Amino acid sequence: MKGALKEVLVDLNTRLRKFKQAYAQELLARTERRTPVDTGALQRGWGVTMRQTGFTIYNTKEYASYVEFGTPHQPPKAMLRTSLAEGEQIAEIAARKVGLK
Repeated sequence: MKGALKEVLVDLNTRLRKFKQAYAQELLARTERRTPVDTGALQRGWGVTMRQTGFTIYNTKEYASYVEFGTPHQPPKAMLRTSLAEGEQIAEIAARKVGLK
């Protein structure tokens, strides 16, 4: 019984890790697609860092927050926030990719 339980737990852990990675990659892809392109630097600046308990989406360009949230002279583009609002759709896609659905 111990061996079977361990195997199930390892499989579950592997599927959850793959789900988390698939979710992060889909969220990142949607955010990149929504990012306005002038030189392409802002779009290329997006990245993801996987952590044991989750992940972090980031942008290396110092002006990314101004584009995301806007300024008094520029309306917000909300690339990441719009993508985050699609969390349920992203979860469905990620679950299918890793065989959870």
